[in-house]
Amino acid sequence: MTGSEVFAQTLSLIQETDPSPYGVLPLNWLNFVLAETWEVANRRREQKGLEPFEKIPVMEAMSEEIPYDDELVRRTFPLGLLVRLYTDETDTLMLDLYCREYASAVNLCDRGVAVWEV
Repeated sequence: MTGSEVFAQTLSLIQETDPSPYGVLPLNWLNFVLAETWEVANRRREQKGLEPFEKIPVMEAMSEEIPYDDELVRRTFPLGLLVRLYTDETDTLMLDLYCREYASAVNLCDRGVAVWEV
């Protein structure tokens, strides 16, 4: 899934279709979400027998594919972008709801992949 596709999903959550007013902000927001979900993405990769990312990926363009697995991207990234998009709004109750939904989605994607040390 590309950054543009994720942002289109994000806008659809608030019944918007025009990404142009946001300029370069969505790319910056995507990179924040990449950083926030990096540890989860690595646990998911290790569980699948893949090498973890050595450092947090950085996207240079909205047309790039997001380098994390499809479930993590589809469940969490639209909500992570929505939280950033909505931060400037005055409706703090909705912002709180979006923050909780995002955190819940990240936690859902992290289920069953924790490594316990004895």
